[in-house]
Amino acid sequence: MAMRTARRLLLVLLAVVLAAPMTPSAQSQTLAVRNVTLIDGTGADAQAGTTVIVTGNRITAVGRNVTVPAGAQVVDGTGKFLIPGLWDMHLHLRGDSRVPRFTTFGEVLLVAHGVTGVRLMAGLPRFHEMKRGIEAGQLLGPRMFLASRNFDGLIPAQKLPPKLGDTAGEAEEWQSVSVGEIPRAYQITTAAQAKVAVAEAKASGVEFLKIHNELTPEAYFAIASEAKANGLYLTGHVPTGVPVSALSDTGMRSIEHFAGYLEGCSTREDEILKGQLAALSLPAADRGRRNAELRRIAVDSYSAEKCAALAARFVKQGTWISPTFMPEGGVRATADRNADLAKYVFAPLRARWQQQVAGPAAAPAPPSAQEQELAKAVEGRRHDIIAVMKRGGVQFVVGTDSGGAWRIPGRSLHEGLAEMVRAGLTPMETIVAATSSSARLLRRDKDLGSVQAGKMADLVLLDANPLQDIGNTRRINAVVVNGRLMDRKALDDLLAQMAAANATN
Repeated sequence: MAMRTARRLLLVLLAVVLAAPMTPSAQSQTLAVRNVTLIDGTGADAQAGTTVIVTGNRITAVGRNVTVPAGAQVVDGTGKFLIPGLWDMHLHLRGDSRVPRFTTFGEVLLVAHGVTGVRLMAGLPRFHEMKRGIEAGQLLGPRMFLASRNFDGLIPAQKLPPKLGDTAGEAEEWQSVSVGEIPRAYQITTAAQAKVAVAEAKASGVEFLKIHNELTPEAYFAIASEAKANGLYLTGHVPTGVPVSALSDTGMRSIEHFAGYLEGCSTREDEILKGQLAALSLPAADRGRRNAELRRIAVDSYSAEKCAALAARFVKQGTWISPTFMPEGGVRATADRNADLAKYVFAPLRARWQQQVAGPAAAPAPPSAQEQELAKAVEGRRHDIIAVMKRGGVQFVVGTDSGGAWRIPGRSLHEGLAEMVRAGLTPMETIVAATSSSARLLRRDKDLGSVQAGKMADLVLLDANPLQDIGNTRRINAVVVNGRLMDRKALDDLLAQMAAANATN
């Protein structure tokens, strides 16, 4: 009993201490980061001995000979490195935070890991509330850009989404999502359904629609036509049977998870896509074998020339690659890698994830020699494709698909940065992908994505050089969120508050 009382007292004290500095509105005192090495997010060379001035929530001066205003709060950047706030461009949030001014535990971890902007996929009404609260200064969290709900095919086992304004239905759905259920999707099989769903998505206030796997080609093209008519763009998965070139041509701004590229760079693309569509009618085991055969065909029929033509098409149409490259391994390996963060995960969600780790699906049978060889060949072609796309001028962003079992928001972004470098981008190119390229995709590069005078003040101060080792993005000394400085102590206190809140529930 005494221990429980002490724990509650600690939680109260932490809340009191953190409440004042946690307000998300920009601090009134001018902030100066002096004598820092600046990596501004544009791809320009690092600039040593730079001073960055923040007034309110804007960067007001950047340079080597900048005068620090009288009365400014000065951060000594000697030996440190300043980069723009990082962006996770494919993210899912769920689970309460139990920390004042935050809605989900993921937002706390994002800020603590230097992620100051996110693109939330499968958008829900709760996310719109969160975004409004952050923009109004009532909540703290990263900047949010919201997709629609998933546009998917027929899913008999899933409920249909609540109608806009059905507050009871929306609350019931959020409660289920918060403990690990999948958000409900628009289920589209006809052009008439596409018209209704696109109109509803637009009315919700989103700028882009999220495409998912189970759409038929006919349903996809109906959605794309309605989106164009309504001034919306698309992002998302590659529906079976739809070429990635067609996705680009029909207004898909970013193609997620790197699906479809191997087929798109194959001289036998049409044959492979038809085979994938035919495989949908097969039993699961037979379908898996057939799709493996089709992947082998795609590997063996790879064409660098066809890949270069696809890259040129992406550049012409303004299509980004959002590959969500993450470390290999199933849910059990991911859980082991992130075990130290378990104390921060919303307790009911953590319990569900622990059950998943204990289940038989968490440790599948080891792959056969043939499967290993095919996986290695696919990995090699992935590197080939990335190299061609990079040479062709295609733009990349970094996403994690965080929100599923043990894929932890914040840390996953740094894992994704490392995987992008492993796939063939340089550390500088990867930083650009996670900062200014993200802002350009969102059409917000006038205000966001780089450390330049006039831009919004979202910054990360690092203790080591990320250009020498991208892993140094993890060595966070301080984060500036919308002009508000949060030093290492403030970030650690915030994490301690969340851990304590989880421990009392």
